[in-house]
Amino acid sequence: MDTKTLKDLLDQQNIRDVLSKYCELLDENKLDEVVQLFSADCVTDYGPGRGGPGVGPEVLRKRFQNNLTGFLRTHHQLGQIRISLDGDKATSVAYVIADHELRNGKRETVRMQYWDRLVCTNGRWRIAYRETRATIVDGEVRIERVMLPRNEATSTLANAAP
Repeated sequence: MDTKTLKDLLDQQNIRDVLSKYCELLDENKLDEVVQLFSADCVTDYGPGRGGPGVGPEVLRKRFQNNLTGFLRTHHQLGQIRISLDGDKATSVAYVIADHELRNGKRETVRMQYWDRLVCTNGRWRIAYRETRATIVDGEVRIERVMLPRNEATSTLANAAP
C-alpha cells in the first residue's frame, strides 16, 4: 500500500471519529467538548426551527443550550458515511438517526443527513460547515426542518397500483 492511500485511509477514519465523538458528546450533554470539534469560523445550519445559519462555536454552543433544554435524553446513531478528501479539506455526508425524549414524556425520531465540510489543522480534523437535511420525522414534530429533496419522477413504482 502506498503512502497516499494509507494517509487517506487514516484521514477518513479520523473524520469518522470526529463525527462519532460529536454524537457521543451531544448525547452526554458535554457542550464545551462538542464545540471543540468545530473550527473557530464554523458555519452551522440545523434548519429554520433551530435558528438557521450561525457562525462560530459560541453561537453553536448557545444554540445547543437552548435546543437541548427541552430534551430529557437524546440518542444519535450514525449509519453510512461517505467521505471525499482533498488534501487538508474534506466533505462528508453522514446518515443519522436521532431519538429525542422530551421532558414532557413524548418522543420524536428524526432521520437525517449531516452534510459537512471539514478541515485539518495541526493534524486535527474539525467540522468547518454543517448543514442538516431531514428525511423522515416520527413523533412530536415541533420545529420546521429542511427536508432532503426527493426526485419522485424517477421512481418506477411511484404511480404503480397496489
